[in-house]
Amino acid sequence: MNIGEAVKLARTRKKISRAELAQKSGITSREIAMIEKGERVFPKLDTLQKIARGLGVKTCKLIAMTEDVIF
Repeated sequence: MNIGEAVKLARTRKKISRAELAQKSGITSREIAMIEKGERVFPKLDTLQKIARGLGVKTCKLIAMTEDVIF
């Protein structure tokens, strides 16, 4: 799972639309769509923090959902 899939999964589990997430996070719905579709593969950390805040989850949990974590 990549970061876009993780964002989409978390968003759909919370049952909120992209528009709602955009309002809660301060990120445009277009940007969220681009991340979810994989058009923006490596979003900035501050963008992920805003999305996580909008979803009501910790940023590290969102990142941990992915297979793209490199240590």
